Amino acid sequence: MSPQALGTPQCTQTAPVIPGMLQIEEYARATSLAFSPHITGERLDRAVEARLQRQELLESDHRPEFFFIIDEAAIHRWTGGPGVMKSQLLHLKEVATRPGISIQIVPFSVGAHVGLQGSFVLLEFDGEMDDILYLEKTSGDSVFSDDTEATSRYLETFWALEAQAPREDLPHLIDRAIEGMNGVPEARPSAEVSVEA
Repeated sequence: MSPQALGTPQCTQTAPVIPGMLQIEEYARATSLAFSPHITGERLDRAVEARLQRQELLESDHRPEFFFIIDEAAIHRWTGGPGVMKSQLLHLKEVATRPGISIQIVPFSVGAHVGLQGSFVLLEFDGEMDDILYLEKTSGDSVFSDDTEATSRYLETFWALEAQAPREDLPHLIDRAIEGMNGVPEARPSAEVSVEA
């Protein structure tokens, strides 16, 4: 079904890591290795390529509006090493300036918040199609639901997080995270651990 047939959707997402739609290749590879260390070689390449291909939607003439909310811990974690993370954060900062894309960060100062329960994606449609909720469990299993009560509950969750993550704070928070990586040696792998006998 084409995007035109679905109406004009809105995609809202919360995540404890940088969302896949916003990941650079090196970050995507590091997170894939961390979440599924048994995947290597061609399987890993295909998984990363599939994630990057989905990002083409960001450039589509019929793309939805995107609203991302990320926990601040995600921008301070050196996924892939400080060099990869700096590139990822600069990419995040650039994408946030594009029309139709909103990226917000829930700062540490908020403390514990409802978004720490896990990530979710909510597709809202302005046509006759029901909204769709997508949940990804830590086990890797995915759950889809168009239950009105569930989608409404998660939309309220998103609104609560949105109120705790001022849009204007994003450049400052990213710059502060990058400053914390300056002068750090590059050899700090995050996805592979070597154990010496």
